[in-house]
Amino acid sequence: DKNFLFYGRNIVKFYNGVESSHPDFIDAQARAMERARGAGIVTNTPKLTKEGKDVAYIELEGGEGLPARRHAMRVLDFIPGKTLGDVEQSDTLVEEAGSLVGSLDACFRDFDHPGFHRTHLWDLRNSLKLRGFVEHVVGEKRRELAERVLRDFEEKVLQEEEAFQIVEFLVFQYFQ
Repeated sequence: DKNFLFYGRNIVKFYNGVESSHPDFIDAQARAMERARGAGIVTNTPKLTKEGKDVAYIELEGGEGLPARRHAMRVLDFIPGKTLGDVEQSDTLVEEAGSLVGSLDACFRDFDHPGFHRTHLWDLRNSLKLRGFVEHVVGEKRRELAERVLRDFEEKVLQEEEAFQIVEFLVFQYFQ
């Protein structure tokens, strides 16, 4: 994905080609933002197109001899602020973050959307499917590192089901 701050008021988001080929997933994101806002959780609001939709599909030229491809594009309002890594950590901040996680959990407890039911390599449950790409990693040291990371993930992370569920929750709540 490519995101741009536009006139300091909006974020223009161009989805990558893979995500763009899954309109249900893109719709699920919009419905999730809508639901969070309805629960009083601050989140971006998609701007509507002239046709009243919250996403537009456009053809973008491919780079380096690649053909043009259909991409989803969304304009969201910009919410100024800082990431947790850019602010001083405190007990109050940790309590507020915990409260937000609890609010998100309650908000999405019974939320479902067909767009979330697909195989996605960024889903931690599918991480080991990345092994099929290791042979394409350039350089023996990097290839060995990729293999070691996947092996460690399988032996250490996947064995900790409870920890895995917590990480999975955080990834799906905070990252696209």
